[in-house]
Amino acid sequence: MKKYVFIFCVVVLVACSASDGCQQDLRSSLAVSFHRMVYDSVAEQFVAQDYSLPVYVHGIGRDSMLYSGATVSELSLPLQKLDTVSSFELATALFSDVDTTFVIDTLDVYHTNDQMLVSLECGCVVINSITAVATTVNRIDSVVIETPEVSYRNAETNMKIYLRVR
Repeated sequence: MKKYVFIFCVVVLVACSASDGCQQDLRSSLAVSFHRMVYDSVAEQFVAQDYSLPVYVHGIGRDSMLYSGATVSELSLPLQKLDTVSSFELATALFSDVDTTFVIDTLDVYHTNDQMLVSLECGCVVINSITAVATTVNRIDSVVIETPEVSYRNAETNMKIYLRVR
């Protein structure tokens, strides 16, 4: 039944987009930020710090590279609309005194997909809700889900990835 609702929404979206009636940006993607733990000698405890680094990202089962060596502290990752698991391969830079190497991790995001009618002009959009996350632990230390809802209405960070500095 969900497939038929999705197909109907796609047909409505395509039909209405030809008339240029919808002016809203209805794209949604998973907002991910990188962090590392550093010792704060004044507070005498470890605190989270934003972390920018070169990264390569591609979706597993997809042909395109999403990030190709760009230095970023945040990622915007598209989730599958017809599947409940979206998998990504992340290669993050690990700096040393001698050179820079890239360490590869996988990130599996488990989510539900619900279609929502925006309007007759705009059609339907998919609202994802993150239910769980699984990763390898080569460079990724932990993942925290901040905001489980991934939608075009939400501009907040959905997930924080804490990296090992080594």
